[in-house]
Order: sequence, then structure tokens, then C-alpha cells
Amino acid sequence: ASPHFLGDQVRRREIEVALRDGKEPDFSHGFASRPQTRGSTELAGTDYQDGWGAHCYQASANPAEDDKSFASWTCAKGLACQVMSPVTRMGMCFIPSARNVKAVGSTHD
Repeated sequence: ASPHFLGDQVRRREIEVALRDGKEPDFSHGFASRPQTRGSTELAGTDYQDGWGAHCYQASANPAEDDKSFASWTCAKGLACQVMSPVTRMGMCFIPSARNVKAVGSTHD
């Protein structure tokens, strides 16, 4: 199964439990490429949250330019956010390459 599907299982389980218990389910969902924060404690430290291949956001040198909605999209310790486009600063978490070795550790609080 894809990491996107597996990362969405927390949300899907909550919907099933709500239906089972006769409660109003929360059908909202986040971006397909990153699980919602409501499952973040259960997914923390897994590939589905900030592990290898997860989508990430690299902060700008000028904090005023940062999109705060992506501030939590970081990489696990030992991985670096390899940006695909300098315009969006969106990337994926991979083992650091020679060009971004300084980023290791700085992408995860």
C-alpha cells in the first residue's frame, strides 16, 4: 500500500468508530501528501509523518516569506528536506546529499 493510504488510516478508523458509536463523523482530511495533524501523535516518527520520502517544507532565510501552514512539515532526524522547486520550497525527506548535508538536524525540532 502507498504511504498516503497508510497515513490516512488514523482518520478512517476515527470515522468508523464514530459511525459505530452513533456519533457524527469528522470527514475532513488534509493534503493527500501529508497526514492531518489529528493523527500526528500516532504517526510521529514513522515514514508516514516525517520519514524517508515524506513531503517537507524548507523555511526561507527570510521568515516573513515562509508559509506558516507548512511549518510543521519537517524531516525526521538524520534526513534532509531536498527541495524540488525553489519557488515553493516543497521537497521530500531523504538521506542528505553532499549539497544539503548542513540541513540534517536543522529540519526537525
